[in-house]
Amino acid sequence: MDRKTNRRGKPTRLNSLTEKLIGPAMMARGFSHSRIVTEWPQVASTAADWSEPASITFPRGQSRDGTLQVNIRSGRGPEMQMMIPAIIENCNAVFGYAAVARITITQVAMDATMKGAPPEPAAPKADHGDKGESYPLPDSLPVSEDLRKTLDNLGKSLSRRNRG
Repeated sequence: MDRKTNRRGKPTRLNSLTEKLIGPAMMARGFSHSRIVTEWPQVASTAADWSEPASITFPRGQSRDGTLQVNIRSGRGPEMQMMIPAIIENCNAVFGYAAVARITITQVAMDATMKGAPPEPAAPKADHGDKGESYPLPDSLPVSEDLRKTLDNLGKSLSRRNRG
């Protein structure tokens, strides 16, 4: 068989297929254009790790001058506010027209879908002075002699308890 007889058309780009597949799901989430979701890393650049588009709304009867709702990780508000003009420009470049005029920001708890989630803090390494070492308080600390003795005794008792 000849390869050309099996082909049913021209090669298609993957992004045109994804539009058809995820389009209905995006419409349910408030996205009339799913391209903003698929192109978010290019639109938001470094902010894509800690932000995600939530929805886009347009004035009644229009598909221009919309408002893009962006969820960001808590604590990143000022940084996102500084990036808004560039993100609007990038959104409009993706769409090819002035689709987005405003961006509203909602700070949310970071979930597993966002890449910039802070790593779990490592458990602190305990140094219990298992060699019987004592660590005296520096002389530069303004501490009374009674407090120094009390802290030294506390340290010794903790060291004995941790050894066994």
